[in-house]
Amino acid sequence: MKTRNLSQWNQTVAFIAWAAFATSFFLRSYGDAPGYICAVMHGMFWSAAMHGNWASIHYLLLTLPNLMMLASPFLMFRLGKYARGLSWLRYSTFAALILVWSFVIRLLISKNGSDLRVGAFIWAASFLILWASAILPHKRLVQTGDLNQGTSIA
Repeated sequence: MKTRNLSQWNQTVAFIAWAAFATSFFLRSYGDAPGYICAVMHGMFWSAAMHGNWASIHYLLLTLPNLMMLASPFLMFRLGKYARGLSWLRYSTFAALILVWSFVIRLLISKNGSDLRVGAFIWAASFLILWASAILPHKRLVQTGDLNQGTSIA
């Protein structure tokens, strides 16, 4: 028997996160570049990353949270039904959140922080909102399986 989560707790907050993520691609994120330009600039960072430049490596690692965010609608509706899947989602969204916000904070501290625009903050906030959707309490759990096994109605 699997424990199934029947609560609808994560859907509204997750939809807000996905909308913020999608919106951030069309807003200015860094300098005059919109988010979609920032997302496809990976080719410029490969050479520096291969030579051990940690800032370039960190930038390239942001592909993982972006892919996780793109896959999260499927993951939420598929894995969010079960306690084990929900636990995995909590950890993976938290890891993505840490990676994204560490990059934004590192940019803010550096001399390049003045080039960050609203799209970058909405993009980073979307990961915070997605993580919040994974940690909100859920109350209603039922066990799926055959109800007639071992039970009698008197």
